[in-house]
Amino acid sequence: MILICSALAAYKLQFGDLQLSVNYWRLIAITMLLSLLVLGTSALYSSWRGRSLLAELAQLLFKWLLIFGALFAYVAAIQVTDTQAMLWVQKWFWLSAGAVLLSRLLVRSAAAWARHLPANESRHEQVCLLHI
Repeated sequence: MILICSALAAYKLQFGDLQLSVNYWRLIAITMLLSLLVLGTSALYSSWRGRSLLAELAQLLFKWLLIFGALFAYVAAIQVTDTQAMLWVQKWFWLSAGAVLLSRLLVRSAAAWARHLPANESRHEQVCLLHI
């Protein structure tokens, strides 16, 4: 969701509208597939207990750089020379990286807050947060 929303926001910033051509939608779809490959094989979605937040954010940023690095390699391979398209991809990277790092920070903060809720001896509740 972050990838799609940030792609649309970057397009709006770059071109002033949201009338994406099929070529831009194709790049978004390819990036979605790349993110499934890169993030699906990472340890980001395993337990984060005992790991520092900074290490987790650094790993997430590294994975994001891999995704967009592969996208830039693909764009170079098909010889896209449109400067505006390249500027859009750069804006897309910065917007999405900021959003994904912020979302991870918020999820970790919410989990830390939930761990410190007062426990009632007669009733125990578990808090489950899902980060997508």
